[in-house]
Amino acid sequence: MKKILLFFCFLAGITKTFSQATVPISCTDNKAYLVMQNITGTNGISGFYTFDMSTGHVALIKNPIIPASTGITARRINCIGHNKLDGFIYGYRTNSNQIIKIDANGNYDLITVPGLNAATVGSATAGAVSNNQLHIFKNSTATIYKINLSTLAVTTVNFSTPIPITNFQINDFTFGSNGNIYGITQPYGSNSRKLFTINLTTNTMQFLGDAIGTDINSETDNSWGTTFRDIADNLYVGNNGSRNAYKFTYNSATQTYNLNASLFSTADSLGQVLADGASCNFTLPPNPNNDQSCIADPTLSQNITFNVLTNDVAGTYAIDPSSVRLIDPSTSAPSTSVTIPGQGTFSVNTVNGEISFSSLTTFTQPVTIQYTVADTLSNVSAPANITIGICYCTQPAASGTPNSHTMIGITAQQKQDAWPQNIPNGFIALESKEKGFVITRVNHVSTAPQNGDSIAEPKEGMIVYDIQDKCVKLFNGTRWKCINRSCNN
Repeated sequence: MKKILLFFCFLAGITKTFSQATVPISCTDNKAYLVMQNITGTNGISGFYTFDMSTGHVALIKNPIIPASTGITARRINCIGHNKLDGFIYGYRTNSNQIIKIDANGNYDLITVPGLNAATVGSATAGAVSNNQLHIFKNSTATIYKINLSTLAVTTVNFSTPIPITNFQINDFTFGSNGNIYGITQPYGSNSRKLFTINLTTNTMQFLGDAIGTDINSETDNSWGTTFRDIADNLYVGNNGSRNAYKFTYNSATQTYNLNASLFSTADSLGQVLADGASCNFTLPPNPNNDQSCIADPTLSQNITFNVLTNDVAGTYAIDPSSVRLIDPSTSAPSTSVTIPGQGTFSVNTVNGEISFSSLTTFTQPVTIQYTVADTLSNVSAPANITIGICYCTQPAASGTPNSHTMIGITAQQKQDAWPQNIPNGFIALESKEKGFVITRVNHVSTAPQNGDSIAEPKEGMIVYDIQDKCVKLFNGTRWKCINRSCNN
């Protein structure tokens, strides 16, 4: 009996030693997961990271996933997917007959699959998990290898394509709630990138249409190695080169995708190459983008109003305009009105989400405040910035023939022929490379003339240099104003 007990204890020890992936991945934080490569190619080495889709923040979990101490040369992981039945991520160790099981801490189990032939599967390019099966896709043969994660049985699926599969590439895909596969292709020939679906009941592939949108079609890298979907079947695709993630909105009523892709977020660069992505079917809050506006004259009290929602992107659900809230920097609490001492007051229109800013005469640019927005189900976004500055503008040079010429010139240099007549539209031209033009300097003149000012009776059009305020001032008939950069139309 003692020998038997010891034998069972020994088996338990082996199980514990070889089962390192023990902590399931929580689906409550709305994070996606990435494998990224330190080294590209057949013998690439992959690390494991979280990816906050809303903010673009990438955080390290473990790099490399498979350490060098294992003696394994090819440590590149691809074709990953999240298995909602046990909470682990599964993927394929490229050019092998092994799949990998990864837990929340990056701990892993390598599992040999007898039905996988390393030479046949090779460097598979895409993968996802559905119904407890890891689907590994090989592009050159339009073949999907379905691996039952309980029995390790392998089923091979070949599907028909609208054009030969060798004419385009698929780098990743995901499953929709209807059980079909969805993703985006690389462009082929003169064609655009196309959204596609694969029906695993009929084993047919269908193009849903060309991806449109200036941003997505300006991408120069053709690798789209990360694909996710949210709980409402919206599709997100990530470009390996730019690390930009784009959203295709799903219309549940028509069961179609809006092919006009919107830029959703950009993943942080950690010096790695994006390889593949996986996620729970999360709910994403809206993704606000930073906004800028400006006031024309910082010495006057002014009111400006602008819509911060114009460049914001909806997450899983539509944005609720009435949810816009400012973040009070003194309390970090949401608010509909915030006063920044010495600068002015921000306020929110709680119907349409517009922001108003009322500046003080003591305004100095720039001033920045944060805001959040929520969707129709009250999922609140991460903060974005609103920055108010001073409006600067430039005007193009006047074209055509000048209608007058400068007739008076004072120069400290040798006079050139036809000078100053060759200077158009002037009255007096001053010229020197070493001398400055000095205007009247006074200690101080108040914005509104007061007793005790350096100039007791200013005249409209008068210009002085104010030593105290360190600026050139112009009197416009009622007030002294520092001459600032503006269009002065």
